[in-house]
Amino acid sequence: MQLVCFQATGFILQLNGKQLFRAGELLLGLISQTPASSVYIDPITPATDSLQLARVLFDLKEYIKAASVLTEYAKPEFPQAYFLYHYSLYMVICT
Repeated sequence: MQLVCFQATGFILQLNGKQLFRAGELLLGLISQTPASSVYIDPITPATDSLQLARVLFDLKEYIKAASVLTEYAKPEFPQAYFLYHYSLYMVICT
């Protein structure tokens, strides 16, 4: 194993002539060892705030309140709100 210093890039660790990583960038988190995977991020819609509130109310088992928050967005155009609204009503009936 050999440690080589370069002026602008910091230290590079080499093993059998292969560059393993730049220590300075690794410490700063600038180098990722694995390629970034695509992560799904919910799109921001007019229902986003109401949906977050309804999720919290649902977790607290306040199903009627969760459904009432989502009445305006209980349409197929907002699939997550649509599902949570109907599932909240279902939970009201079942509990």
